Amino acid sequence: YTLVPDLFAYRQDPKLEPALLITEELILVKRFFESYGLKVNLTIFVSDTDYTEIGQCGKVTPENVATLQQYLLNLQEFIMAADPQTRILPISNLTNNNPLYKEVKERVLANVTKFKDQDFAREWYQRLVQAAERVYESQLKRKLFPSGEMREKSLAITRMIWAVNAAQGAVFGTLPLNTVLISTERRERDTNYVIDKDTRKNFPPVIYILRAAEAWNRKLLVKPD
Repeated sequence: YTLVPDLFAYRQDPKLEPALLITEELILVKRFFESYGLKVNLTIFVSDTDYTEIGQCGKVTPENVATLQQYLLNLQEFIMAADPQTRILPISNLTNNNPLYKEVKERVLANVTKFKDQDFAREWYQRLVQAAERVYESQLKRKLFPSGEMREKSLAITRMIWAVNAAQGAVFGTLPLNTVLISTERRERDTNYVIDKDTRKNFPPVIYILRAAEAWNRKLLVKPD
């Protein structure tokens, strides 16, 4: 969630996710399938929409868009050396100018703003309240917005996260039937992708990996003797 194009920056800043370790683990999963004689195409999607649509990192400027593009180039260079057949793409490649994405995003955003749908409200209202509180705590640390606007901004960001993720989940459901998602999130977080009841039944199967990142984070937490 921080625009740092240096892929090795996590070694100095424990707040950053170890992107290279996660990428290497994704490639290892691909090789695991290949060891059983399966032909596998791996595409890694980078969530550029976190910056360009959701607004959780503040105002979108030409400078941070350029930084994001540099990050993508650096990651592509690393992947080409590690596994030339693996592709790296911004997730907006799937969603830009996609009518299903636009439709679901608008529907879910209306649902999480007005909660007129009673079934939707029963299933998701309390979860949204809890998610908004977590976003608020995160935004307090970032100090991107005036303190008097923090609650309002955090709620707006949470609503947009849910709308964007639900719409992405709908688009994932249109990928080929032999698609398997490899998630570097946690199951609870990935619930966002199936918020929309009209599209959730098509969501692909998911494999969860976080071992590399979690091992690194635990290492940082261990105090030396």
